[in-house]
Amino acid sequence: MSHTTLPPLPYDPTALPRETARHYIPATDQELQTMLGALGLSQLDELFAHIPASARMVDPPDLPAELGYTDLYQHVVAQSQKNHLPDMTFLGDGLPHYRVPDLVPFVAGLRELMTAYTPYQPERSQGTLMTQWLYQCCLAMLTGFEAINASQYDRATALVEALYTAARLSRQERTHFLLLGSLWPQDLEVVYTLLTGTRLTYEVVPIDPERGTVPLAVLEP
Repeated sequence: MSHTTLPPLPYDPTALPRETARHYIPATDQELQTMLGALGLSQLDELFAHIPASARMVDPPDLPAELGYTDLYQHVVAQSQKNHLPDMTFLGDGLPHYRVPDLVPFVAGLRELMTAYTPYQPERSQGTLMTQWLYQCCLAMLTGFEAINASQYDRATALVEALYTAARLSRQERTHFLLLGSLWPQDLEVVYTLLTGTRLTYEVVPIDPERGTVPLAVLEP
């Protein structure tokens, strides 16, 4: 494969120093020395002095060197050619065609969505963001809602966001909530922390420990 067949990048990597850096978070020697000086240290190894020597990795892992763009592209193409598809396949059979909103290619092509926004969450490469976007678009079309939220960082913050959403949608501007005592204690701690000092208030309704249900008599008052 000649280099001329490689698809061009949609941006100039030389204009973005981070794109050509070897590591995800590049740090210069001067920045490292500044950090060590603020900590009262002189060598980077002193940061790990508290770790027993038997638990530290002395030699680097036996990994191949990273590839440049051209070599990496050719390597991936070579790997893909090892696939052997059968003559007959039923993959996708029966799935209807659906319309892709015109905004999808634009959003999917944004630089901030093409790579992981944090080192430990490569959602874009896993297709999660694309899947959520399609889910939100489909539900918005089906329900007529102005916005559909398909993702929260965790269950506790999703609970708090649900309370705020319910308050915004309440025609009587109700801001007091009843929460089940069966909720996870740590989730209730997050609710307490994030609602303290706000206009939203709540109380926890105890549940029947044997049945896991809320006695109606408890709700009456």
